[in-house]
Amino acid sequence: MLSCHHCGFEVERKVSRLDSCQKCGYDLYVCENCRFRSTNTARECSEPRAEIVRDKTRANFCGWFQERQTRGGGAKTVASNEQDAARKALEALFKR
Repeated sequence: MLSCHHCGFEVERKVSRLDSCQKCGYDLYVCENCRFRSTNTARECSEPRAEIVRDKTRANFCGWFQERQTRGGGAKTVASNEQDAARKALEALFKR
């Protein structure tokens, strides 16, 4: 299930390039909703063959787009949940 990157509204269907969120109107076929989105890479995309997309919040023509799956309950993605857990573990490790 995909959640809107802006408001967290859960979309229960496959999205196409022209789809927008029913709740807030933001584009859904965007890098922010893609499973390849990675803030840890220079291009902010973990798919090496994808072209660079400047605006990660606007609809684009990327052929590598795959919906980022959420665990339900809002805009938190599986990736961000894992990042939060890793961050907490590091903080606990270095805490005095």
